[in-house]
Amino acid sequence: MALVLARRFRLPRFLVPIAAAALLSACTTGLMPQPKPIDTRRALIDSYLIAHGMAVGYARSGRAGPAEIAQLIGIDRAAMLAVAEASIQPSSAHTKQAQTAVGALLRYTDEQDLSGVPASDAPGQDAAGP
Repeated sequence: MALVLARRFRLPRFLVPIAAAALLSACTTGLMPQPKPIDTRRALIDSYLIAHGMAVGYARSGRAGPAEIAQLIGIDRAAMLAVAEASIQPSSAHTKQAQTAVGALLRYTDEQDLSGVPASDAPGQDAAGP
């Protein structure tokens, strides 16, 4: 069959195995299972829950002072509301807002957590407290 096609389309002999492999691979691609598309809403919820867990861990670590915890609560609340809105009313704008809000929560937690300085030892704070 391959030689008939090679003569019909005037293919050089060294291209016959390549053409046969291409034809066979084209036949089998329809048989391969297709990956399921990612459920963006579920991925956003999962991302938020992971980021929220990191924020709780940071807040309970003892390194966060009252100002950091207040700021963390505000960022966490904004992320939660954005993810809820994207889940209830899916749109590309809401999804983008939720991704941005969860990213901000992750960045804040990472920046604070990676500094490694307890809030009581941070510059500008009195170690004895207010």
